[in-house]
Amino acid sequence: MSLYSNIWGHDYDNRLQAVRALTLAFLFLGALRLLTLLLCGCCGGEGCTRGAAGGWSTTIQVLCGWAGWLIFLWILLDIRDSRDEQRAAQAVGVQINIGYARDLESYWGHSFWLFLAATVVTTIGGLFGCC
Repeated sequence: MSLYSNIWGHDYDNRLQAVRALTLAFLFLGALRLLTLLLCGCCGGEGCTRGAAGGWSTTIQVLCGWAGWLIFLWILLDIRDSRDEQRAAQAVGVQINIGYARDLESYWGHSFWLFLAATVVTTIGGLFGCC
């Protein structure tokens, strides 16, 4: 947490908290959809009133996923674009590879892509509208 409060002199803590909240909402809604599926049976079991509520929960889950992923991408792009701060750090003797620091691929990790994959799969699954 303290890492995001001062990266190249900028505070990204508020955006990180938004990403955390959206990620938790994405996970909670996924668990809720799974529970609904298990209790009602696949594609409208007897007495299941999933219909419109299921569509709304899927839509909200997809929006939370995309918003969380895009906000984190925004953080990474801002970190990468801190060129003046990177040059200033190098000028005072901090050992930094400026070229590598400007490369966006050096900032994201496997979890960044895994969350994108989860969001894309949920989006595609939501388009089918079944379960």
